[in-house]
Amino acid sequence: MNRHQAKDLFQLQSELVKGKVDMAVTKAIDRVVDQIRNLKHEVHEQMYELREQMTKQFSAIRHVESELASIKDAQREFRNRFVDYLFRAAWLVLAGSFSYVIIHFFGLIK
Repeated sequence: MNRHQAKDLFQLQSELVKGKVDMAVTKAIDRVVDQIRNLKHEVHEQMYELREQMTKQFSAIRHVESELASIKDAQREFRNRFVDYLFRAAWLVLAGSFSYVIIHFFGLIK
């Protein structure tokens, strides 16, 4: 084997090694890209599911808030009516007491 053939053989071997390394790197990069795509897809799916769950929970919270508002309105109405009836009852008692005093002291009842 002469010197040129050895040099050519070494160059050919170097190019083959370089080609194998390039192929291995390309395969590794392809695997990483696929993993990134899969992760991106999973993240999008989880975000969609999370968005749906949050929408349901916000809807439930709005429902509870409206129920609490209606209960608060009912309590306010009850309180207003109670106070109104309490004042009416107080006026009736006061009027009755005043009438009793007038009738009793002025002797209208014999």
